[in-house]
Amino acid sequence: MPGGPVPPGGPRRGVPLAAILALVLVVVLALGVGGYFLLAGGSDDGAEQKPPLAMGQLWNAGLKKSDNPPKDELGMRSMWMTDGALVYGDKDGVRAYNDQTGKKEWELETPKGAGAVCALPAEPNSDGVGVAVFDSGGGDCSYLSVFDTHTGHTLWVRNLKGRQAEDRPLVGISSREVVVAIGDTYSGYAISGGAGRWSLKWPAGHCTASFGMSAEYLARVSDCSKGKPRRELTIQNHELESFNLTVPHEKLEIDRILSDTPLVILMSAGGVNEKRVLRTYDTESRPKPEKTIELTGDLDNLDLKPRTTMVDEDSWVLVTTYGNGAGMAAVDLKTGKLLWKRSGTAAVTLDGEDVIAVGASHGTPSHLGTQDPELMSLGLRDGKAEVIGTLYDEKHDLPSGPNMSMKWDGNERVLYIEGESPSTFQPFLRAYKASNASPVAVPAD
Repeated sequence: MPGGPVPPGGPRRGVPLAAILALVLVVVLALGVGGYFLLAGGSDDGAEQKPPLAMGQLWNAGLKKSDNPPKDELGMRSMWMTDGALVYGDKDGVRAYNDQTGKKEWELETPKGAGAVCALPAEPNSDGVGVAVFDSGGGDCSYLSVFDTHTGHTLWVRNLKGRQAEDRPLVGISSREVVVAIGDTYSGYAISGGAGRWSLKWPAGHCTASFGMSAEYLARVSDCSKGKPRRELTIQNHELESFNLTVPHEKLEIDRILSDTPLVILMSAGGVNEKRVLRTYDTESRPKPEKTIELTGDLDNLDLKPRTTMVDEDSWVLVTTYGNGAGMAAVDLKTGKLLWKRSGTAAVTLDGEDVIAVGASHGTPSHLGTQDPELMSLGLRDGKAEVIGTLYDEKHDLPSGPNMSMKWDGNERVLYIEGESPSTFQPFLRAYKASNASPVAVPAD
C-alpha cells in the first residue's frame, strides 16, 4: 500500500489540529489557576517550573520559636539596614546577619540582670545608633541599652526601674538623643554618654496620661486632678523646647504617632470599638492642627499598625493594612478620602510615587497566578500594580504579606522577610533577590 504499512487494527484517521490546540488550551488554563508546572513533552517526573519572575533565594536563617509572640506595636520584629548587614530584633535579642550570606555577625549583649527584649524604635538614627528596652524581671520593661548597629557594641546602659512595672515602654532615637517613656520616667538622654537632657514636667495633683512617641515628637494627653485645665494635649519636639503645641480640654486619648513628616497622630476614646480619629498637623514653623479625619465608613477598619503603616511626606498619602491584615489601603490625608484597596497585600516601603508591597498573586492571561506571594509596585494614588517578582518557595509555605515583617533594599533589589511557616509554625529570616526583568502589570481587585 502506498505510504507504508497499515498499522495493526486497520487504518487510523488523523486528529484535527484545532482539536489538539483546544485540548492544550484547556490544560493550560486549568493549571494556571493554582500553580505553575512544566508542560513539556517527555517529562515524566511532574517537575514544577519556576515562574518567569521567580526571585532567587539568597539565604535562609532559622529563628527561635516563641510561645509568647512579641508585640508589634512596640517595634518588635524590626529590621534595620546597616553597611553590609541586616539587623533584626525580637524577644530573643538583637542580632546582625550578613546581608549576602545570612551569617550571624554579632548579637547584642543582654544587660546584666535583664531578660527578653521588650521594645525597639522603628529605625536606628542616621549615625547607626540603635536602642533596645529589656525586661528587668517580672515583665517590668525598664532596662535601656544603647548600641552601635555596625558592630553590636553597647555604648551605655541605664536601668529606669520605677515604682510601678512597665509593660508598654515607648522609645525613640534621634541624631542627638534617646527618648523614653518607661515607668515614671519621661526623659531624653544624650546619645554620647547617656547624660539626662530633659524630663517631662507634670501639672499639679494626681495625673494619668496617654502617650505617643516617635523619633522627633512626644504627644501626651494628661488628666490631672489639680490641672488647669484638667485635661490637656501636649505635643513637644524632643530637641527644640519651643517647638510645641498645647490644646486644652482634649477629650480623646493618644494611641500612637503614625508619622513625623507630616505629623500624624492616631487618637481614640480609649475603649474597644470606640471612636477613632486621625489628627494631622502642619509643622512648618511649629505644630498647628491641620485636619481631623474620623475613621468611619470606608476608613472604619483601617489597622494602622506601626510596622505596616507609612505616610508619604510630599503627597500626604497614608498607606496601611485593613481588616486585621486582610489587605492594604491608601488614604488621602488632605481630603480624608479612601483612594484604593488591594486584598492580601501589605506595604514594605514607599518609593517616590510608588508603594513597594508584598501580596497574594492575582494573575493575568500573560502572567499566570502562583501559589507564592509576589513583590509588587503600586501607584501611590491610583493603586495600579505591577509584579516585580515572585517569592518562589518549593513547598509554597510562605505566610501572606500582612503576616510578615519585611525590608526592601531597592539599590540591591533584595527583599528581606521574617515570618512563620504556615505548615510547621517554624519562624525564619530570609533574603530574596529580584531580577532586572521588566515588571508585569496585573489587574486591580
